[in-house]
Amino acid sequence: MYSIIPIKSVRIHEKTTPKLGKLLTQIKQDGYVIPVVVDRKYHVLLDGHHRYAALKKLGYKKIPAYLVDYSKVKVVTRRQNVEITREIVIKRALSSKPFPPKTTRHIYSKKWRTVHVALEKLG
Repeated sequence: MYSIIPIKSVRIHEKTTPKLGKLLTQIKQDGYVIPVVVDRKYHVLLDGHHRYAALKKLGYKKIPAYLVDYSKVKVVTRRQNVEITREIVIKRALSSKPFPPKTTRHIYSKKWRTVHVALEKLG
């Protein structure tokens, strides 16, 4: 199940690539977005950095999010010579010193049903 949370409460741990044009166009054209994945304790964004950046750029005040228990999520690195743990991800997010794009990969034991959340619900 997802919740709609204030976009300003979300903390990123990775930067995004600067090219959001296609995603911005797609979101506006579709009129909906699928939820991102967020740690429920600190609201650290685990999956969906580009959707988050696009919604923020479009001026939305809220974002749909699956709120998860981060202790039950596996995190691995996509880069050589970069140590990644849940604690490191949280520390980076809370210190506002994000990793480069595509540094981490989060693996979930649960598979969520795809939900299309209408943009008008996001203010």
